[in-house]
Amino acid sequence: MSIRARFVGTALIAMAAALPQAARASSVDYALLTQGASFVSASSYLQYAVNQMPNPALALQTMENDLLTPTPLPWYSDGDTRYIFNQGDTNQWIEISLGQVRDINSIGASMMLPYMDRYVLGPFSIQTSVDGTSWSNWGSVNISSSSTNPVLIGGAFTDVEYIRYYFGPFGPDWGGGSAAVQLFADATPLPPAWTLMLVGLAFFGLIAKRTRQQEPAAAAA
Repeated sequence: MSIRARFVGTALIAMAAALPQAARASSVDYALLTQGASFVSASSYLQYAVNQMPNPALALQTMENDLLTPTPLPWYSDGDTRYIFNQGDTNQWIEISLGQVRDINSIGASMMLPYMDRYVLGPFSIQTSVDGTSWSNWGSVNISSSSTNPVLIGGAFTDVEYIRYYFGPFGPDWGGGSAAVQLFADATPLPPAWTLMLVGLAFFGLIAKRTRQQEPAAAAA
């Protein structure tokens, strides 16, 4: 292989390694209070714990807002910042608004995973809407002890304003329901980056092919 081909190959390998980190760095999470997102509703919340606070309404609002920030505040006296569903909720879900229609291609959540306190049984699934009335299925994944946070479900870029996150039924091993930590709705510009890499790989393949064709001719001369 020629020196030129080796150089191009090395450059492309380095570019491929850098792409995932570059994509993460340029990703935008729109499920944040600072981006205009807000809590809409949920199937339930841990009413007992919230009612123990001096200001239950403020405790509940803090618990809801903690889903939409990477810097949550304690809402309970023991320092808990998680959103906790009520015991007996057979279809634990949370709905948020992004504040406006956004172009999204990855949605998910950080949550308590097996076998943490108040872990999510799953399956974890997502629905999206542009008007809060008509909903489309975004995707679904099973939750297991091998799952890692955040649990994200990718898809094609889609117009989204409202999102419902479904965590499955509550588990049998605790007094309350499952616990969610933070919600995500990302715009991650992977397609252009991978398109660039594929073009580069095709260029490298062309150079390698020409080099192979030229080597027999050089040997014959």
